[in-house]
Amino acid sequence: MMIFNYFLMTVIVVVALYISLIKNHINALLAYGIFGAALSAIFFILNAPDVAIVEITVGAAFIFFIYLIAMKKVGKIKVYYVLTPYLVEKKQNTLTGFEFYIIDKFVELKGLEVEYIQVEENEAIEKLEKDGDVLIGGHTNTGEKNIITSKEILPTKILSVGNPKISSYGLFEDDKDMKNDLENFNDDFLIDLIRYKYLLYLGKTFENNEIGEYKTSGYKFVFNSKNEFLKEEFDEFIDDLKKNSQEEYQEMIRRYIG
Repeated sequence: MMIFNYFLMTVIVVVALYISLIKNHINALLAYGIFGAALSAIFFILNAPDVAIVEITVGAAFIFFIYLIAMKKVGKIKVYYVLTPYLVEKKQNTLTGFEFYIIDKFVELKGLEVEYIQVEENEAIEKLEKDGDVLIGGHTNTGEKNIITSKEILPTKILSVGNPKISSYGLFEDDKDMKNDLENFNDDFLIDLIRYKYLLYLGKTFENNEIGEYKTSGYKFVFNSKNEFLKEEFDEFIDDLKKNSQEEYQEMIRRYIG
């Protein structure tokens, strides 16, 4: 019995350390449940069943209450989107595109209500910080302190055309002025691979500019920093999609991007 007591004490110490370090909220709640169960067992062994029962009851109620608060907080989300070739497009008043497919699949899987709101590039980050939950539309880097980004949903490259003085929306390079109107990109700019593909689709040529790879990057969703719980849920979702639904993932890339 003494060995079992030591074992339970060890479990409590280890789980307590784990709870203090873990960033995933769901796992933290599960760990707290294990902590409470081990503590209740010790109270039973020490002939304090009334205390153990209280611990079990209060602990279970606390975990359930916190979980409900967390789920209620993200029960309805506001998704801002920037129209972006191949990633978020509107055809016959219906949203489509690779990034839209990803976020729509996520909210459906989680049973969330969602409101999609179109925003212009120059106001997207500001609106997200004010009252949004998620921002989609071809973001590779943000450089903002009040927002957080998901894990990479799709790899890409940043291309350098000529001697770059500006960058396309979504790159947010500190030393480059960001411009939104792709149709007027002709010389000396940074651009991500998908937007560059769109320029070629428009018939633009850049024969007088040297074109090279500036750096590798990846498209990410942008989250309000107050909604880290939702961001963690999405990261788990995208990891699972890319790992366990590889065929579906690749098919969506072919369908929307080519």
